[in-house]
Parts: sequence; C-alpha cells; structure tokens
Amino acid sequence: MTLNEKYRDSLLRRLSLFGDYTKTQQKAILKLIEGYEERILQDLVKAYKDEGISVTSLRKFQKELSNINLIHLSLYKEIYKVTEKEIIGIFKSEYQFQKGFFKKNLDIGINFTFPNREKILTAIQTKPLSGRPFFYKRVSDGKSWLSDLYLSEVSRFNRVVTQSFISGETLGQAISRVRGTRSANYKDGVFAISKNNARAVVRTALQGMQNASQELVLQNLKTRQEIYSAILDGRTTPICGQLDGNVYKFDEGPRPPQHFGGCRSIRLPFFNGDILGQRTYISDTRTPSQRLVDFRRNAKAGVGDKRWRQLSPANRKSLIAKERARWARENIGTVPVTTNFNQWFNTQNSAFQEKRLGPGRYRIFKQGKLEFNDLVNKNGRFYTVNELNNFI
Repeated sequence: MTLNEKYRDSLLRRLSLFGDYTKTQQKAILKLIEGYEERILQDLVKAYKDEGISVTSLRKFQKELSNINLIHLSLYKEIYKVTEKEIIGIFKSEYQFQKGFFKKNLDIGINFTFPNREKILTAIQTKPLSGRPFFYKRVSDGKSWLSDLYLSEVSRFNRVVTQSFISGETLGQAISRVRGTRSANYKDGVFAISKNNARAVVRTALQGMQNASQELVLQNLKTRQEIYSAILDGRTTPICGQLDGNVYKFDEGPRPPQHFGGCRSIRLPFFNGDILGQRTYISDTRTPSQRLVDFRRNAKAGVGDKRWRQLSPANRKSLIAKERARWARENIGTVPVTTNFNQWFNTQNSAFQEKRLGPGRYRIFKQGKLEFNDLVNKNGRFYTVNELNNFI
C-alpha cells in the first residue's frame, strides 16, 4: 500500500469518528439553546401583560423586546465561548493525529512546531468558511457567520412577535409562532430555524478547524500539491462534486468545508505523485438514517403487518439486515481512485441520475451534450432548467 493510500484510508476512518463527535457537540449546543429559549418565553409572557393595542402599549412591548434581545446576545456569547473551547481541543487532537501518522510512516526527521493558543484563535478568526470566518472579535459585529446567526435570529424573532402583537393575537398564538406547534413537532417556529442554523454553523466550524490542523502539519512537510476529494454518492453537493479530483498547489485553491450542513470532502496531499488503489461509491441519494427507515419498512412489507407483530426483536433485526445486505450488493462498489465525481456520475444508472438531478435537468443531461460538471455554476449550485436550455 502506498503512502497516499495509507493516508487516505487513515483520514477517512478519522472523519467517520469525527462525525460522531460533531453530533455530540451539536446536541450540547442544542441543550444550551433550549435553556435560553425558556428564559425568552418567560420574558415574552411579561411583554404581553398589557391588553389592548395603543401607542403606549406598543412602546412598552418594544421595551420588553429589547430585554429579550439581550438574552439572545447572552446565548450567542455562550455559544461563542463553548465552541471556542471545542475548536481549540479539536485543533490539538487533530494536529497530534496528523503528526503521529507522518512520524510513523515517513522515514525522515521532521520538526513539528505546535502553535500557541493565540495563533489557534487567530486561525479561527481568519480561516474562511464559505468566504467568512466562523466568528470574529464580537458576536454582534456582523463580521462572521456566528454574528450573522445572532443578528438574523433577533430580527426574525422581533418581526414575528411584533406582527403577532399588532395583529391582536393572544399570548398562546404568539408562543406558537415562536416555539412552534405540537402538530408539526415544533419544527414550524422561530426556535426551530435558529437551532437548525446554529447546528449547521457549529458543525462546519469544527470541521474547518480539523482541516486547518491538517494544513499546518502538511505545511511542515513542505507539501507541494493536494487533490480535492469528495464522496462518491448521491448526497455530495454540486460544488464538491465539481471540485472532486482537481489538483491544486498547497497554498492555493478551495478548501473544505465548502458549504454548511456537513461538508464531507477533504484535500489529500500528493506524495511522489503516485495515486493508486480503489475508492468506494454508493449509488444512493438517501442519508443513512433514511435508508434505515426504508430497510425496516421493506422488511415489514415482505412478511405483512400481522406476521411482523408476531416476530421477536431478533428476528426483525435479521430481516432488516437482509434488506441492508441486498441494498449493499446493488448500490455499493469501487472504482479506480483516479476516477473523479464527474466521470463516476456519468456512468451511473438512469434512476440514480434522475433522482439526483431532478426530472428537468436529467432530460437535458441525457441529451449527451452536457456532463455533471457543466450543470454546476460558478457559485457551486446547479443551473436552473431555464438557464441550461439557453446553453444548448
């Protein structure tokens, strides 16, 4: 096995473990947010203590909103503090992992210089995530993703509750707009949007620092070139699919994460220019959790509702495992590691291609005039069907 293969396999295993870690941290952030949400709702109750709409009551209401905005600010300062601590920990852990790998596998003397805390924080404040740092000097400065989250949440909250108040809605109706409704599992309120956004930004920030620590080690090794490597499956975003396989000088070109919500791409260094071996692909657009739901549903449908209820948990698991094995035989395979996403996608079956592109783009794609990369614009998003029709 070449050094390139060893490093790729080692890094992919590490990324799998890192995914579990980020989920744990996201849960911690959500628990923190939920604690502050209760305080926000308590102050919202105070804001509704005056009945009737008048200039005076509206002024009182807006004053109470100012107090609630301070709670929002305290929340995002706490997110800043907690995430900063985790980012420094990740930086140190990943640096030690990278250093250990190369000291074990490279028969040369390497002087690894670990940065102090101030340099790590500088990296946090200057390394861009889709063009902007995760956080800068203050939560409210409008110069970072975390700051944007805070400012947009305050604006969204104030707009929703003020409109509710002016419209003469009850306190219960206002709370439903903020917290969400039980019938929608509380996913239709202001809080749900805020939590989803915070989860995505925190996960991306943690991944960004993981990549930054890798970059520092490779800098010590005087790495000259790297290859952008995405995942070959139906969940890879257009921008990462388009970048997959591209070779860049070490200090040039785009670096993951390229988007929010769990970018899974990496940049791999070239050692002696040899890239050998195979890479795995999955011809499926579903997430692992979505697949598990479908495996269970298919297993149940195969024996019928009555028989399913009579089966023991062990027998049910066995049937689900058979569904998973069948799916794996049909959808998991390998291709040469030099195969990029564009080349791989062009060889996939029609059902998979249409599912990933949508009916309109798929019809254009099947005309054979455009490849996958041609369907992606300079911002890393799919062209609309109308835009593509203008190209051909």
